[in-house]
Amino acid sequence: MASVTCRNCGMISEFFPLRSSFAAQTHPTQICGRCLAWTVDTSHLPPLENIYNEEYFKGGEYLDYASAKRSQLKNFSKKVTIINALSRMNPEQDSVLEIGCATGEFIELLRTQGFKNLMGVEAANYARSMALKKNLKVLSPFSEHYREEIVRQKPNYIFAWDLWEHLENPARTFDELIDCASPEVTIALSTVDSGQWVPQKRKEKWRQFHPPSHLNYPNRNSFRIYFESRGFEILYLKSFGMYRPLKEYLASVLSRWRLHIAKLPGSFLLNLPVYLNLFDIQLVVAKRKKSSLA
Repeated sequence: MASVTCRNCGMISEFFPLRSSFAAQTHPTQICGRCLAWTVDTSHLPPLENIYNEEYFKGGEYLDYASAKRSQLKNFSKKVTIINALSRMNPEQDSVLEIGCATGEFIELLRTQGFKNLMGVEAANYARSMALKKNLKVLSPFSEHYREEIVRQKPNYIFAWDLWEHLENPARTFDELIDCASPEVTIALSTVDSGQWVPQKRKEKWRQFHPPSHLNYPNRNSFRIYFESRGFEILYLKSFGMYRPLKEYLASVLSRWRLHIAKLPGSFLLNLPVYLNLFDIQLVVAKRKKSSLA
């Protein structure tokens, strides 16, 4: 079996099929022999604009992204609290980059907290246009001056919330970001965790398994290998429970009525943030070691 670089742990490894099934044949999925993360074949991906269009955020993968703002802010605030407990952020001095910033809710939250040097990156045209309407600085990763802008900003904090699984090659993407960042950069990201009981039991029937939007399924070992091999110290690596609007849970349980639920008018009750932790989402915070800068 040929050895290739794992898109999750970033190391050369051999791969074997996740499981022989209809789902696996439709979206061939392999397991890294080194970190045991899953990767979906990306050789026949549709254009990004066909995946992450307006429908994706309104009745597609997201029931109604805009109406979930209260839940998003609770999740973001919880993450900021964890990060500040590990490495106190300074609104006056820190340079912050968020990859996959969607409509910019997290950047906007930091702006209200006094942060000034903020920039986002978002591939989806619809989401990026919404963020720009809020007078946020948001780049397309396909823009001519993308790398130049990041080098100029020299971020010492890079955030990526629920993005890793969407990237075609996340390990390579983060290698490029690290090269552009401050020598003392801290990276914080949340993503799926394929090493836990639910995904191990459910495999392709896992609620997080839905190519072509989700392509990579790391586990905690993936990040231990990735960050340590890049000269980073892991400050935090644990499961992360999420708040979601009540109507998203209703749509999941009453799946045949999902489209009808999506069209229900907004209300305080339907958009009420509800917390759930199935331990299959992870949050990792890693900081580049001073010894690796020598």
